[in-house]
Amino acid sequence: MAKNKENTSKVVTTGFLEKLDSFIDTRQSTLFYLSLVLLVLYSILLFQANISIGGDDSFYIVRAMKFVDEGKFPGFQGPLYPLLLSPFVAIFGINVHLLKSLSIIFSAVFLFLFYRSFRNRVHSTVLYFTLFILAFNSSILFYASQTYTEAFHLMIQLLFFYQFFRIYDLIGEKDADMKSQFKEWLMLGFTLFLMSISKNVGLTGILTVMGFFLIHAKWKAMAFSLVSWGGFTMMFSGIKQLFFSTGAQIASQGSDVLYKDPYNKAKGKEDLAGYFNRLIENTDLYLSKNLMKIFEIRDESVTTTDTSISVLILLLILTGLFISFKKNKYVFFTGAYMTVTMAVVFVVLQTRWDSPRLVFLIIPFFCLFMLYVFDDLIRRLKARFVQPLFFVVLLIYLGSGVRSATTQIDLLTLKKNLSGDRYLGYTTDWQNYLKMSEWAGKNLPEGSYVASRKAGMSTIYANGKKFFNITRVISQDADTLLDHFQNNGVTHVILAKLRRNPKQKSEFTINTVHRYLSLIEQNYPGTFRAVIYADLLATLEF
Repeated sequence: MAKNKENTSKVVTTGFLEKLDSFIDTRQSTLFYLSLVLLVLYSILLFQANISIGGDDSFYIVRAMKFVDEGKFPGFQGPLYPLLLSPFVAIFGINVHLLKSLSIIFSAVFLFLFYRSFRNRVHSTVLYFTLFILAFNSSILFYASQTYTEAFHLMIQLLFFYQFFRIYDLIGEKDADMKSQFKEWLMLGFTLFLMSISKNVGLTGILTVMGFFLIHAKWKAMAFSLVSWGGFTMMFSGIKQLFFSTGAQIASQGSDVLYKDPYNKAKGKEDLAGYFNRLIENTDLYLSKNLMKIFEIRDESVTTTDTSISVLILLLILTGLFISFKKNKYVFFTGAYMTVTMAVVFVVLQTRWDSPRLVFLIIPFFCLFMLYVFDDLIRRLKARFVQPLFFVVLLIYLGSGVRSATTQIDLLTLKKNLSGDRYLGYTTDWQNYLKMSEWAGKNLPEGSYVASRKAGMSTIYANGKKFFNITRVISQDADTLLDHFQNNGVTHVILAKLRRNPKQKSEFTINTVHRYLSLIEQNYPGTFRAVIYADLLATLEF
């Protein structure tokens, strides 16, 4: 069946944007490769050679290392990315620069698949402005040199979109035919499976597919999607159970979302009203603040929400879903996936986890969808000056993105990091913490087991030595805390004073370890003694 373009080229009159579409259409390949080259170039120029202080990126490497050294299956936060890193860790060891470089490749493949997925399915003005906006987006460029799973999952998402659109091209207004389309449905199930084991939120892929086919009464397509995805999922679970002792992926990470306070589970589990409150608060938090930060519409320093922005975005999303349902099923599916993903994320996230990273994965779809809505509405207006004005606004916004990305380039720091300076770029408190970790790895006796606040980072800087991670104070009872250390074989603790906000030197620090140890010391004075390194408190020893 020929590709259904869903009226993307159907216009009533030849206006400015139609002429712009025609101009772009004759230069599609050139413009795409230009956007791809710029993405790769800026990813290299903005390459972050050091591990981030967030922590999760180092733990993906640690899980890959444990899979290689111990055969421990990486069940937490999605196993696919650590499994992919594991061959590189096995061959090259903990080569941070190499592992980070993979994310540049993932980002480039993502942009290529985005282009192939939406080419000839939306107006060229919408597609190519989206491509260039994404190529210069600070968040995409940041994750293009991190060992977070974000760049990898962006690629997996677009692999799924590419295959789903191929399926939709085949079935059109009809329903599925397994006999002639078997390989395509198999590939769709495989991409959905990859989504689900890359990140837990990837399960929104199968939810959106099922909902899309349900709305369009394509019962066979619903069944084929579910069976194909379910087959790969069951096969994977069987292999995992046969060769590895591990729990369910969602159970590994998802239990925290059930509690009112994941750091104090004594408060009990969340009720229905609590989940509804999360949805409302997170919607405002992420739409009006975090998404606007990602697109640099609001300043990075902004800490407040703006409900009027959230309401406007929700109205635009509803408008876009209504328009695209009638005119462009590809965009409708994109908007549906984006909406389902946001709804799930906003329900399960604790409001205290306020972070732009938690909605990062929807930004390509959000950008294209919003431009589609504005583009469609503007083309309907009779005022002739509006279309050129829209073009100028897009150029100004794109120019600000280029300027923002360019001003972040720091070639001197990059050169020194790549030349072996592992600490340049960190603030002094983080440098001292990481030097403590490196010293502990080199100097403590064999069999020592050190607890620290950012155990993943400690492991990287201690060249693979295992550390015990302290993420929260698990009890207010000193005996429970002491038993927790002793039962896990902890012999030392790194007591570091780390800024809560690295950009601000203030009295606010990450004090989890201090609170943990103070409860023990109050009841059992002298439990720890200081071990000194270079006039800095490096560790406390039992």
